[in-house]
Amino acid sequence: NGMYILDWVSANKWRDRIEAANFGQTQIGNNHDIWRSRTSIYKPLVAYIVPRAFRIYGTLVLRPEYKVSQPRTKRDGSTCMYVHINRWRTEELCFDGATGALAKRQYSDPSGVTSSVRLGDYRPFGTNLLFPWKISESEQGNIRLLLGVQALSPLEKTDATLFLPTPGS
Repeated sequence: NGMYILDWVSANKWRDRIEAANFGQTQIGNNHDIWRSRTSIYKPLVAYIVPRAFRIYGTLVLRPEYKVSQPRTKRDGSTCMYVHINRWRTEELCFDGATGALAKRQYSDPSGVTSSVRLGDYRPFGTNLLFPWKISESEQGNIRLLLGVQALSPLEKTDATLFLPTPGS
């Protein structure tokens, strides 16, 4: 159990806080700089996985040089395709058949370890957005993270001090 808070204005202005067991970390992204402060030198696995799961949801980029396979429909109604990024990396992307939202992103690292992020229970957020309230991450078929969103709210007003480096970061 733990807590993850993400204050997001844009890709160039954000702040996240993770607390798990005896570990706490705050990261602040402002333009191209990232400031980090943590309560321990040791960083538990959950501190790597949780922010990465959110980045996977928010950073789907298909570049012109990528080779994309023909989409195919699976038995569950999702539409999937392979994206060949380079000769060492291919990702499988699957989209929900009803909403078109990203449902799964699976990839292997150069050593052959397969990781998968599944996103589900999308709910409306803001005017025209959907956000996944359930996120899971697995490696070699073993679930390493089950994440359930408890609250999602827009920043009412941006407090500029949220995005300033903390002392010691």
